[in-house]
Amino acid sequence: MSNSEMVTAMVAMLAALDAATDAERVELLTGLERVKGAAAAAQARLTDAFAVSQRARLLRAGCTVGEASRSITGQVGLARRDSSHKGSRHVGLAAALVREMPRVLAVLGRGETSEWRCTVIARETAHLSPADRERIDEAIAGELPGW
Repeated sequence: MSNSEMVTAMVAMLAALDAATDAERVELLTGLERVKGAAAAAQARLTDAFAVSQRARLLRAGCTVGEASRSITGQVGLARRDSSHKGSRHVGLAAALVREMPRVLAVLGRGETSEWRCTVIARETAHLSPADRERIDEAIAGELPGW
């Protein structure tokens, strides 16, 4: 089964979810938050890999850096059913998590935090040097699941 087929099967399974009791509903809500986090981490990894690959291809083809960036953010925006502007945010968050905050990304990938929380962390540390960001990544990753 291809990756695309697996995602399609997961969507079908999620669409069929139901619960008979409130306890089951709450348990499913918790589980679905974990799935959302894991999906967001996968999107971040795929987005960064796509951006790196596309940037290299487009620059080799003679595009300017700005043209390449617009193409990449536009494609990511379309893929995520968002605007190009939002695509730019997705690309920036992906790069920050993959390259500078891999421990926070791993927590997200385990479904132990939310994409929003990671977005806030990346936003609030964006002004720091990569070395300082790495230290923060190391310091908070273990605590992040309990926040």
